[in-house]
Amino acid sequence: MKKNNLFSEFDPVTEKQWKQKIHADLKGADYNETLIWQSAEGIDVRPFYTAENDLETYSNSLAESWKLGQRISSGDNYPSDLETIVIKFSEAGEIPKALLEKAMSRGIFIHLEMDFLSQEFIARVEGIFRDYAHYALNIDLLGTLSRTGNWNKSNSEDHAILQFLLQHSKAPYVCAVDTGLFQNAGANRIQQLAYGLLQANEYLNFGVQHGLDPKPFVFKTAIDGNYFFEIAKLRALRWLWDTLAAEYGLDAPCHIIAEPSLRNKTTFDYNSNLLRTTLECMSAIQGGADTVVNRPYDSHFKYENEFSSRIALNQLRILKHESYLDKVNNPADGSYYIESLTEQLAQKALSLFKELEASGGYYQHLRSGMLQKKIREQAKAQEEDFDAGNEKLVGANAYVNEEESVLDQLDFAPFIQKEARRTEVEPIVPKRLASTVEKERMKDG
Repeated sequence: MKKNNLFSEFDPVTEKQWKQKIHADLKGADYNETLIWQSAEGIDVRPFYTAENDLETYSNSLAESWKLGQRISSGDNYPSDLETIVIKFSEAGEIPKALLEKAMSRGIFIHLEMDFLSQEFIARVEGIFRDYAHYALNIDLLGTLSRTGNWNKSNSEDHAILQFLLQHSKAPYVCAVDTGLFQNAGANRIQQLAYGLLQANEYLNFGVQHGLDPKPFVFKTAIDGNYFFEIAKLRALRWLWDTLAAEYGLDAPCHIIAEPSLRNKTTFDYNSNLLRTTLECMSAIQGGADTVVNRPYDSHFKYENEFSSRIALNQLRILKHESYLDKVNNPADGSYYIESLTEQLAQKALSLFKELEASGGYYQHLRSGMLQKKIREQAKAQEEDFDAGNEKLVGANAYVNEEESVLDQLDFAPFIQKEARRTEVEPIVPKRLASTVEKERMKDG
């Protein structure tokens, strides 16, 4: 039976015709001032996009393969339907052999997250893994330096351990890059992508200098509430990785872990965080993240607890098993808007990467304080938008319940705790957008 194409009855509408109609409807109002807005990345967002924009399609995300992930401590049991676990180690103590073997028997992907760097500890863990192919060490020397201001041990010792691991470890992924640190500190998406690419380049270049074959990376990302921009950000990240990897003769995709942002979470009206994290997880999935780990809605002011951890995982279960967001690959293909955002983010980030790489690379700019300064400037601009009400967070600066009190809900203060200590470089510090407003409200009871 011949299918009827209903759209064949209509003549195609050109971009020029759309603009003529819009100008007529505006009745003299300025098109650019009324309908075009500029993002923090300097991207002009237009009211419509068409095929005439001649955009490249960035088909590189496999939504059907994203995995349900959850952070667990080394002593935890975990739900049987988890597909990825991120195990946090705070010290080089006992290794949860039974937990690891149970995960291996189920084919679960295992991410290690260590607050230290110990060649001996990693050797013991890999003695358990043996030939298991689904794990990542996630060694991030520059990330540790950026976050804490200091190396794990020293520059030379840390890199000596990294060299050994790159040479001898069987892990599919040895190195990781945490772009979520930049996002949670207030960096825009161009900075997140460019700074992450700079770190990856330094690790790859280090391997080349020591005659080692390059390996793919894990990128840890934080997703905020701008749905389409965050989809485009992850797509741009894959394109940028593929571009960089090709320069080193590496033809292997990166592995992206995505998690909701901390920066836009609120303590007042904290249940709104459930809506924020759901939207952010959807962006991560549609953008092509390999693993999605949800952030419990109360994690910035309560200790880990069974209730909020279960709710966080249930959000992912609904997205996967009831919303069927694992059934379509490359869902953003053909969206003129998302393709345009992807291309602009990728090109702008690549330009910034080239500029910073030519003038010294990530470590040099971190040591000089330039990266921290640029992130602070971007964070300040965002905070000014928040204070002016242009950037809204329900419960913090919009629809505020003045009668609400949260003091009896807090397990710990949801604010940055400053620690006086000497550091080699100025650390990059995550800060929630609503923290200043919340602190003032809590002073008043």
